[in-house]
Amino acid sequence: MALDVSRFLRLQGAINAAVAAIPSDHAATAVTALAGSYMTMREEVRLVIDDSLRDEFDRLFPVMDVPAAPNVMRGGGFDPFKSADIANQARARLKAMGGWLDGFVQEARMKMEAEAYASARVKEERSRPPDE
Repeated sequence: MALDVSRFLRLQGAINAAVAAIPSDHAATAVTALAGSYMTMREEVRLVIDDSLRDEFDRLFPVMDVPAAPNVMRGGGFDPFKSADIANQARARLKAMGGWLDGFVQEARMKMEAEAYASARVKEERSRPPDE
């Protein structure tokens, strides 16, 4: 499967936007949004990566439960510390996933630069007059 760099860049953008959309001081009340975003992005990235990368991906980015939105009015003992912890886990995993995708983008960029350099060297060699 060929690497679709533009798709990886779009996914990175979506991941960065999801992280930036929720201020870190709202983690406890935004737990559902962050965990839900993580799971959505996880599934989307998993669909586009090569089968040979899925084991690594699953180890690095495990499935996480998406808790119900906190609602102190319905009772049930809302625990802001637990909610913040889950939200921060989701935020950290989203950022790590963005970094993981960036590794593939950087690898593709390095390959393109190496190929361009090699091509330029070949052209340069061909344009030199033969030695006598």
